[in-house]
Parts: sequence; C-alpha cells; structure tokens
Amino acid sequence: MAILKQFGILFGLGSVGIIMFTIASIPLVEQQLAKLSPEILEKVPPLGILMLLQGLQYSILLAISILIGIGCAYRVGLSSHLIDHWVFHTA
Repeated sequence: MAILKQFGILFGLGSVGIIMFTIASIPLVEQQLAKLSPEILEKVPPLGILMLLQGLQYSILLAISILIGIGCAYRVGLSSHLIDHWVFHTA
C-alpha cells in the first residue's frame, strides 16, 4: 500500500511537469507542422490529438521510471524524507 501512495505522489508531481511541457511545446510542433507538404499534412492528426499523444507517451515513460526508481531505491538504501513523511507520517 505504501508503494502505491509513493507512486501516486510522484506521478502526480510528474504529471504537472508533463502538462507544462506539453503546453510549452505547442509552438514548436506548430512550426514543424508548417514545414510539411500539404500531402503529408493531410495524414497528420490534428494538433490537439498530437499533444494528447505526446502527453500520454511521457506519462507512460514517467510511470515506468517511477516504478523502477521505487524498486531500486529500497534495494540501494535511498529514501526521500519528504515522501516518507507524506506516506508514513514520520517526524
């Protein structure tokens, strides 16, 4: 249960970064789309779908990274005092 709480806290914090990065990358994606030829541009999904897929991709990578990090941290002996305080209510 503690691992799920840790995962939830870390995923929530990471999701904020993913949302901000996705919003900030919209102008760059628009520039790249403007360089495409009309034939190729017809096959590309709308910008909103592209941003949603980008966010989903980063979310999956974030979840995998968090699970690996939580698993390895205990074996190596690393911990976060702030996360431990939120999960275990330690002093």
